[in-house]
Amino acid sequence: MIHPKHLTARHAAAATDFVHRFLITEAPSLFSALEKPLEPPFKYHVVVLVPGTDDDGESIKPFPLHEVSEGKELWGDAPFDRIAKSKARQLWTGRNQGQGDIAGHLLFPMDSPFWGGVRRDGVVVACSGFDYEWLDQLVSSLVADTLLALARGQFDRECPPTTKPTWPNFINEGKRDVRHDASHCPTG
Repeated sequence: MIHPKHLTARHAAAATDFVHRFLITEAPSLFSALEKPLEPPFKYHVVVLVPGTDDDGESIKPFPLHEVSEGKELWGDAPFDRIAKSKARQLWTGRNQGQGDIAGHLLFPMDSPFWGGVRRDGVVVACSGFDYEWLDQLVSSLVADTLLALARGQFDRECPPTTKPTWPNFINEGKRDVRHDASHCPTG
């Protein structure tokens, strides 16, 4: 199965590592007012799905680009990996919007009743393991946005815009002109 070339496992690993380091350094002070403060060591599992297809390109299926567990020795009997995979599958199929109430009428017997993931620009990231589902969603959001930024950065390096960007201001009346001409971009 092939997947978009700029959404790489290396970028996904870099994104999850970046978010984990952010949590270690910033989360204790950022979330100190919580009833149950967020402090290392953390225990969670993250799943990243991207579009995948066979060589024919006819059908799009979820492609598991990356998974990572943190603090697995602290999990006990909690199946954070299975829950994160279930959240990701539900997000991929549109049976979970990633926040707030789950659409209970769309749950299959093997589905998780928990929320806490995101779907952005064809990328699904789901996290499980934090005491608050909104923290699962925060981690998912940070990973997804970091992965998308890394992928876009790689695309721009390989396939630079053919015109210099002009940023919105009073002279160009809010228009931004950036075109990508794929004819000079590497393929494969």
